[in-house]
Amino acid sequence: MKIAIFYKTHLGSTRNYCKWLQEKFDADLFLFRQLKKAKFTNYDTIIISSGTYKGKMPLVKFIEAAWPQIKNKSVIVMAVGMVDPNDKASILSYKMIPEQIRKNIKYFKLPGQIGNKKPMGEVKSENLKDVVKYLKSIAKR
Repeated sequence: MKIAIFYKTHLGSTRNYCKWLQEKFDADLFLFRQLKKAKFTNYDTIIISSGTYKGKMPLVKFIEAAWPQIKNKSVIVMAVGMVDPNDKASILSYKMIPEQIRKNIKYFKLPGQIGNKKPMGEVKSENLKDVVKYLKSIAKR
C-alpha cells in the first residue's frame, strides 16, 4: 500500500501526527501547497489532515479541490483540534465537508493544542492508534 499524506499546520500538532504516520508507513509527505506536484496515480491511500481553527478546517477546501482525482482511493481525513469530537463545534466543522465526500472517507478527530493548553489531550503518537489500526485493516484488502 502506497500512502500520500497531505497536511497544513499552524502550530505543529498536525505536522507531528503526519510525520509519525509517515515514519510508520513509509509514506510520502506533502504540504497542501504541494497539491499540484503530487501524482495521485502513484498512491492507493490518501491522508488529509489539518487543524481546526475557529470551527473551520483548511482541509475542506483541499479535499474539495483534490476530490476528482482521489475519489476512487482510500481517503482518510484527520482533523486536529482542542475540542472533543462529540462537541457541537466539532460536529459542525465535520459537516462542512460536503456530504458526498463525507460518505466516502474515513474521518478521525485527534487532540491538538495551543501553546501549553491541552484541553482535549496531549499530542502524542499513541493518539494515532485508531488511524494505524484502520490503515492496517485496509492494507489487508
